Amino acid sequence: MSDTLPDGLWEFVQQLPPPPPKPGRPRMDQRAVLTTVLFVQVSGCSWETTDGLFGIRGRFVG
Repeated sequence: MSDTLPDGLWEFVQQLPPPPPKPGRPRMDQRAVLTTVLFVQVSGCSWETTDGLFGIRGRFVG
């Protein structure tokens, strides 16, 4: 469901985060995370109400 983020915007934004560190957990789908963050900001809903909506489940850090 991350298709709601336009491809042109994603191509620009995906270059911004630093590369993931080698040890540790692999990163979540960054496009799904950004889509969820933007949805929460625009809609005003809470993060908890989006659980699973864009492929992101539960709490996460970083």
